[in-house]
Amino acid sequence: MLIVEPYVSSVDVFVAQLTAKYPAAHVYAVGPPDARTFLLMQENRCHVVFVGEATPYQVQEALQLAKADGMSSVGTGLLLDFSRYTGSLDWDYVKRDHSMIPGMKPQPSKAAYLWSDMQGELLTKSMAIFFAPIECRAFVDYHEAIAWLGWE
Repeated sequence: MLIVEPYVSSVDVFVAQLTAKYPAAHVYAVGPPDARTFLLMQENRCHVVFVGEATPYQVQEALQLAKADGMSSVGTGLLLDFSRYTGSLDWDYVKRDHSMIPGMKPQPSKAAYLWSDMQGELLTKSMAIFFAPIECRAFVDYHEAIAWLGWE
């Protein structure tokens, strides 16, 4: 399910490219265009894209939609794409919920964080403390991130 609206942004093009590459992927979009979270799930792949001032609660809503569609696992790898994110991290949320993907079993063993620059590396290391034993790593290159996850 891909929500199509008159507003088209570079992230919409990116998601369209991903769904063309992985046609069996389930795509969930939650939130307005300037603060949207995309969840793409297929087999052992879970890719979350945060746009603008998206919130972690949008991820929870997208996961509820996925579970309603029968998706029960995120697989072994998770890509959290913050390269289009402009908001601030909700540390209270991070500290409160110690599961990387709430409500999904099993939790991923690896999480790749994609940032627009390597300043996100410190944030990745800070967040990784809360999600042990999941191996977390920061990237600025999408292809390096998916290679590390073993997706390609």
